[in-house]
Order: sequence, then C-alpha cells, then structure tokens
Amino acid sequence: MFLADEKGPYVCAMFRGKKRDTAGWLPRAELDIDATPAPPARQDWLGRWRSAENSILVDAKEGGRLFFRGIAFTPPYYLSDFDVETVPKGNQVTYKFAGCTITLRWLAGFILANNTLGCTGTGNSFYGIYTRTALTTDPADETPEAAAAGKR
Repeated sequence: MFLADEKGPYVCAMFRGKKRDTAGWLPRAELDIDATPAPPARQDWLGRWRSAENSILVDAKEGGRLFFRGIAFTPPYYLSDFDVETVPKGNQVTYKFAGCTITLRWLAGFILANNTLGCTGTGNSFYGIYTRTALTTDPADETPEAAAAGKR
C-alpha cells in the first residue's frame, strides 16, 4: 500500500492489486506508518519498469551512476521521453530541465513517478506506479506475463 504525505486526519492510500489499483482515504489514527523507508541498493533500481503504456529503463554506469530513460506514450499520438545519468539520493532521483521536474522514488520494489505539467505532450504524463518487468533493459528479457502485469 502506498500513502500520500498528507498532514490531516485522513491519508490518501493506493493499493496495487493483481488486476487493478484501488485508491481512497484512510483514517490516519488507524494506521501504523513507517515514514523512513530504507534506501534501496543500486541493483534494486536496475531493469525495465512499466506503468500502463509508459516505461522506464534503468542501467548501471561507472562510478555508481545510473542511466534512466523514460518513455511516456498516450495512444495514438503523444510520445514524451527523458534521459538522465545520475546517482540517486537515497530512494529518489529528481531531474530538472526546461521548466520540467521529474521525480522518481523507489519504494518497496516499485518506482513511483511524478512530473510537472511542462514535461510531456498533451494528455501525457510519467505519473504512475511502475512495476519491474525485467532485470535488464533488453526488451527480449521482458516476459509477456511481466509486461501484462505492468500494463494494468
């Protein structure tokens, strides 16, 4: 379950199920929230990740750096992408360019992505919860079952 950083008596929660995602509000007083997740190991980031039609590829580079390539696609026309090579800070990568900010957070085996409005084409966004569909960035390593699970 993923919880938004809300300060009031209720917390926005999202649960990723096998067939669909569910979101709603839960009373904060009823939850045991661990707000300090352990930082992921470098290899936890690596691989091919999907959220619906969007994908993020993460490859290892020298010096502890990682290469991120994001592709957002809204059928039938809109394609947006980003490329960045960086070292994550804890469980987060933030990439800023030309009035755009893309934030990736690794959490419990998922990548949570968000972006400002100036990052993508009309009706397009990197926003979502990404599931790893392969341990490498090679499309041949992505099984049909994993790809389908990432395209919920």
